[in-house]
Amino acid sequence: LPGSETSEATTESEVKKTEPAKNETGDKKTEPVSEETTDKKVEPVEEKKSQDKETSEGSEEKANESASEAESEGKPVLNEKYDWFYWRSEFRELNQKKHAVDLELYELKKKYRSLEKERKELDNRLVVVKRERSTEKLKFDEEKKVLEEKVSKTENTLKETNETHSKEKDALLKEKTALEEKSQKQVEDIKKLEEAKKTCDTEMTKLKEQIASLEKEKKGVEEKHKAELAKVQEELKKSEDKLARLKLVEEKENEFNKQVTELKVKVQEADTRNTDLEKKIEEKNQENKALNDKMVLVEQKFADFKDKQDKLKVLIEEMSADRKAKQELLDKINNRFTKLEEKLKEELALGDIRLSKTSNRLVINLSEKISFRSGSSKLRSTVKPTLDKIMEIITEFDDYVVAIEGHTDNVPVRKRKELRDNWQLSTERALSVLQYILKSNPNKYSPPKFSAAGYGEYHPVQPNDSEPNKALNRRVDIVVTYR
Repeated sequence: LPGSETSEATTESEVKKTEPAKNETGDKKTEPVSEETTDKKVEPVEEKKSQDKETSEGSEEKANESASEAESEGKPVLNEKYDWFYWRSEFRELNQKKHAVDLELYELKKKYRSLEKERKELDNRLVVVKRERSTEKLKFDEEKKVLEEKVSKTENTLKETNETHSKEKDALLKEKTALEEKSQKQVEDIKKLEEAKKTCDTEMTKLKEQIASLEKEKKGVEEKHKAELAKVQEELKKSEDKLARLKLVEEKENEFNKQVTELKVKVQEADTRNTDLEKKIEEKNQENKALNDKMVLVEQKFADFKDKQDKLKVLIEEMSADRKAKQELLDKINNRFTKLEEKLKEELALGDIRLSKTSNRLVINLSEKISFRSGSSKLRSTVKPTLDKIMEIITEFDDYVVAIEGHTDNVPVRKRKELRDNWQLSTERALSVLQYILKSNPNKYSPPKFSAAGYGEYHPVQPNDSEPNKALNRRVDIVVTYR
């Protein structure tokens, strides 16, 4: 420790200063004393020295043994009997004080060395924890980045599909309106043709009536003609005037026949027109039927498109709900991770506990140092308050499943009746943690939500190539999966 060398130097200098002063005072005091008194005083002093020597000889061997042991450890030893100043009481007190200071200095140096060693170990642990925390953070950031890229890709694809569907919808709507307009025109044409057919039918009926009336007139005329012809034949000889009249009648008959033939031609033309109109109506009906079929197909396509659009909407809603649920789960895990960091500051700083997280679970790593003694599956009492803190945070909501996993290094255990190998040791340690958790609060913790397993040396977090790495592998993991 700083200042220890100066304290030793000061004590030695004080002793050196006090020694001559005491000698001087001793000389001054002995000057006035006579020879007789000195002779009288010397005898009892010598007797006292001999008595002290005899009493100290018994414990000499024990003192030698303890002194040799202390010297081998580097501990300061008070060897007063070998110092010729030992018989001076003043120096003896100073020497004892110096020895006490040396002992205190030795203890302080010993404490300093142990504290320095502990500080180095803590620095090493802190470096390991920081490294693990940085790797976990990188993993988490990468997972988050991948999720964000997936979400952006799905959003882009959904956007593109929506745009294509909207374009198809617009095109189908345009086609539908065009077909509806065409169908409307054809319906109007059919109506016009039907009206024309009706007018033709009325004309035909009129013409038929005219033909019938003309035929009646013809019959009457023929009858009249026959009567008149008979009369003419009878009166032919009688009068030339009647002959002229007969010629006029024949001319009328010829004109009448011409009118009849003309009417027949008109009727025939009307029939052909009627046939053409019927053909056109049939063609229009077929076109209308084709248009109706097209309309049915368009409506079916439109219905399919609407169905696809509804499905896309449902898919988008499901994806957004899934994304929201994942984000809520991530926020929940981050929240509990932060709470665990706050509650377990001291344990994390000492490296006794390590925390990590993924997209849907937390992993709390308990080192063997605070959990179990070497080769034992009995839970230490020091770790129980820490377990209570952990369980209070991770079971805040009823949506968790806890798996407790025991792990060891690759050093074989000492085989005993109750313990065969590392696998059994890791399993029993996991069960010890599980049993404590369930017994600590049986009303709160539901056993079906918990499980325990031992993996022995087969799931190391670091290679078993050094003592610090082996210490990291000797652990119990509390793996909390959230739904």
